[in-house]
Amino acid sequence: MILQISVEFKEAYELLVSAWAAAFVKQQGSLDLSREWFNWCQAKLSPQNLVLIDEIRRMEQAVPIALLLSCPHAGAAEFVKWVGSLSGKEAYEIIYSFDPNTQRRPPESLRKMCQVLAKGLGMWHEQYFSRIANKVTGELAEIAAAGRVRAKDFEQRPQELVKELTQSLVWEADAVTEITMIPQGHLSPWPVYVIGGDHGVVFYPVSGSVLPREDGTARLERVLRAVADPSRIQLLRAIGNGVIRFTELVQRSGLAKSTVHHHLVALRLAGLLWLHVGDDASARFSIRWEAVRSLSADLERVLQGK
Repeated sequence: MILQISVEFKEAYELLVSAWAAAFVKQQGSLDLSREWFNWCQAKLSPQNLVLIDEIRRMEQAVPIALLLSCPHAGAAEFVKWVGSLSGKEAYEIIYSFDPNTQRRPPESLRKMCQVLAKGLGMWHEQYFSRIANKVTGELAEIAAAGRVRAKDFEQRPQELVKELTQSLVWEADAVTEITMIPQGHLSPWPVYVIGGDHGVVFYPVSGSVLPREDGTARLERVLRAVADPSRIQLLRAIGNGVIRFTELVQRSGLAKSTVHHHLVALRLAGLLWLHVGDDASARFSIRWEAVRSLSADLERVLQGK
């Protein structure tokens, strides 16, 4: 049972999230960021730096998130310097205090991960983040402040706040007693969540005005492409009005696991599914009927040029 939920924001949070987004250069259609944004990344970053960014993205998420939560500094540049100064022992204590269940690594291995994180984020801060930090983080800080006000209305039903802010996640992890909600702009429309022991952390997507994004037509096309595929319609029918596990969807559909996963990603990207977050690692899904019902109105707005 969740006992506490909070909404917060620090500049260093978006530094990490924006670096994750830059690693989507080969999957850019899965984010709301414009093609021009990704073209800039490919033009400005050397192949070696792109590899470094990708290494950060593939790093077990509990590691950088635990470090972010524990850092005594809010600023992005200060976070980079602090991470780079950590000893293996210090990193070990921070990471496994946050998530005792994550894969255990020796202190020296964790120190090297911190060095990679510091090197990659330091490069990204110099090349990109420092140029947009004031505008983007200022907007996200305002969104977080509004979220804290909104959270007061959900003190007795914190799971509903998670659902409202993410428009994607249904929180059902009963072992979690604390959730930290963090607005993020670069990975929209995806939420990122990590459960460390009894602490859940959710980076929820917001549609700010600063970052260059695809227009409403592109987002509608994403939905129309999702429902135009017969296999995806088959999966939506299998989900129906209930909640269904991934493994059951594979059995019912007769499709390969990788194919079902691919289709579910497309349906979630289109905003048509809820992902139910439980205490176990089993993925469960249900239909976002409000998104289905709004499809006609969204199409009408685009056709009318609104």
